[in-house]
Amino acid sequence: QIFRLFEGIVQTTVCATNYDNYALFSVETIFGPAIIIYDLNLQCFVGIDIYGGIGRIVQFAEVKLSGIRHLYFRTEDDELYQAFGSDVTAICRMYSKENCAFDAESEA
Repeated sequence: QIFRLFEGIVQTTVCATNYDNYALFSVETIFGPAIIIYDLNLQCFVGIDIYGGIGRIVQFAEVKLSGIRHLYFRTEDDELYQAFGSDVTAICRMYSKENCAFDAESEA
């Protein structure tokens, strides 16, 4: 379903975790380093997160503080970030041809 994201790419640094009914995979894609999101309830890939200016993710860690779960990740340059920890959002881009099984150009 998502093989086009990896065409010509050799994965050298990857990691994965389960968080909030999703499986998150840190991988290298044709768009650069990204997190591929798999919905464990729907049993399908539902998204891709690309963080501009952040290097490859090499480790995920879940921390529970005062009963609230938080997800952190560490990059290859030893920077630490909290995932989904802010209400500030980035610009969203949709690459429909990369995420569909049919020919997006032929649909009306």
